[in-house]
Amino acid sequence: MADRTRLLIIGPTPPPYHGVSVAIEALLNSRLTDVFDITHLELADRRGISHVNKEDWRDVWLFITQWIRLIVLLVMKRPHIVYLVLSQRTIGFTRDSLFIWPAYLSGAKVIAHLHSGAFYSWYRSRWRVMRWYIWLVAKLLSKAIVLGEAFRSLFFGLLPDERVAVVPNGVDVALDEWTRRAPRGERPWRILHLNTLNRMKGTLVLLAAIPTVLRHRRDVEFVFAGPWSDEEHRRQGESYIAQHELVAYVSFQGEVRGEQKNTQHRSADVFVYNGLKKKRQK
Repeated sequence: MADRTRLLIIGPTPPPYHGVSVAIEALLNSRLTDVFDITHLELADRRGISHVNKEDWRDVWLFITQWIRLIVLLVMKRPHIVYLVLSQRTIGFTRDSLFIWPAYLSGAKVIAHLHSGAFYSWYRSRWRVMRWYIWLVAKLLSKAIVLGEAFRSLFFGLLPDERVAVVPNGVDVALDEWTRRAPRGERPWRILHLNTLNRMKGTLVLLAAIPTVLRHRRDVEFVFAGPWSDEEHRRQGESYIAQHELVAYVSFQGEVRGEQKNTQHRSADVFVYNGLKKKRQK
């Protein structure tokens, strides 16, 4: 049997549970293992969701150990392809670039995956030297992956279109499991928001919309499933609920995982998800 293509996947796995960690776990458990010889470089901070994107000295130490492990893996495994999820935050992108440079210099093809739609606006808002550095790092990529056709322009001016691929997000669940819903009976209409809870994910926007809904009907309940990733946002949400007397219409389920997610979906009548808005590029 011919040697398989060696693939190094760089990224966090749960816990904590968030979009990127779940996606990396799905890749590692997918049929890719039948095609590629896969090695994984773990990036997870096991302290919890509240520490994600909250840099401190512990993160510096974690990065140093992760970078050393990367160099060892590049030397020992000699991957043909290196895959990582690309951050759209200055500190996160700088960290990712320090993974990309040695991977590129080792001769591997580097594939970067964007899990959001704000990369281009973030890039354009950086100061000139940082924009130049982002442009330079982008030139090292053999391929960039975005979540939809509308997001191809996120690499406008950074990569030619033929080096941008579209891979939509998916869910690892049978269609009948996803669509089978518990009978409503006499219970209120159930509106589900299953996500990491914070302002960026639209949690506070949904809370602000509840009084408008209640002016039209009262046979509703709003279920928020997922952990708060920001204490200040949690306090703002709880204050808003108390101020507008929404306690009877709102419940928080905390972190859910695995089959618990399917149960939450089956029990809901409406699923609310934050849609990322993207500025049109000329």
